[in-house]
Amino acid sequence: MDTLSHKEADKGAIVSIMAYIFLSSMKIIISYITLSSALRADGLNNLTDIGASLAILIGLKISRKPRDPDHPYGHSRAEQIASLVASFIMATVGLEVVISAIQSFLNPK
Repeated sequence: MDTLSHKEADKGAIVSIMAYIFLSSMKIIISYITLSSALRADGLNNLTDIGASLAILIGLKISRKPRDPDHPYGHSRAEQIASLVASFIMATVGLEVVISAIQSFLNPK
């Protein structure tokens, strides 16, 4: 990847993080005003997307490091590991949403 592509990748990750911060804060604020638990859950979901995007950004930065004695093949796998971490975050949140929905359905307030 050339330097321009690195800058574009960083910019994309940063824009994504900023968008998720805005979206999650707006959804959470509006959910408290409207008492919408679905909107609050979606806002909290966007917070986890921030964590996933941060993991990707960190992985991108680490993957660009040059080879060193401890990593003779370089650090390029850091990007894949960061993507795996982001996948686990999203899967965990998805499972939590399903469990919460089932509990809410079985025990309505």
